[in-house]
Amino acid sequence: MSNTNTIINKLYSIKKRNNVGKKWTKECEKMLLNYISENKSLDDISVLLQRNNGGILARLKKIAINMHSNGYTLDEITKTCKFLTNDDLLKI
Repeated sequence: MSNTNTIINKLYSIKKRNNVGKKWTKECEKMLLNYISENKSLDDISVLLQRNNGGILARLKKIAINMHSNGYTLDEITKTCKFLTNDDLLKI
């Protein structure tokens, strides 16, 4: 088992979300995007970042809006923010 999977399993057992409601830092946002690129599940990312799924999805919406404003294509946004629904993406 990889070190990341061991950490995820330990955090699942604790079920703490210490970062819920806290401001997102650039480092946390970078970690979020890295975990997505590693194909981690939303639940695993939630545990790793100690945030709830809703908070992660809200941050991804903000990232998608910023990407759209900076001229990224819909394909690029969809790949980066893969947990967002088509309805979410149509609203940006």
